[in-house]
Amino acid sequence: MDDPGTPGSATLSHLYFAFERWCRDEGARTPMGRNKFASRLTQLPAVQEIRVGAQRTRALNVRVLPHRDWNTGATDPYAHLRPILFPHEGATP
Repeated sequence: MDDPGTPGSATLSHLYFAFERWCRDEGARTPMGRNKFASRLTQLPAVQEIRVGAQRTRALNVRVLPHRDWNTGATDPYAHLRPILFPHEGATP
């Protein structure tokens, strides 16, 4: 969406679509539902609902990196988010 050093935003639909794709990439059978995903995401520190654009569309102050930039290796810099998003599944989707 934007360069890695700047904050961005994405609608919940965009974030959930990316989440579903990430789950497929990680081999998850079925990702959690959209409402549960939204609830867990908005509980993360610093995640806030914002309004963007002329139509004041609801979004979150979270951006989605292009798929080619997703890191699924052992050095995943976002691994600390797994226990927050998946508290009952250990650290995996």
